Amino acid sequence: MWNENQKPEDGGRMTGIRDHPSGLRPQTQSTRALLVLISAPSGGGKTTLCQQLLAARPDVARAITCTTRAPRPGEKDGVDYYFLDPATF
Repeated sequence: MWNENQKPEDGGRMTGIRDHPSGLRPQTQSTRALLVLISAPSGGGKTTLCQQLLAARPDVARAITCTTRAPRPGEKDGVDYYFLDPATF
């Protein structure tokens, strides 16, 4: 966790929070975060699953990832994926 007085953009460094027995700050509902990783082979339905999740949960955000494959019809760079050549990736 970042020390509250030193944010990364200020040159801060990672530090443990020592004011709680577990070493972690207790989280409230408003600060709780959950990372969900969806992984499957090409054509496995990841996009469909993500679209359904986003439609059902407006409080969920999707990270745009990178791929070296060519865009499929209707896909837009920076919206669906960042389409990169293998050397850049």
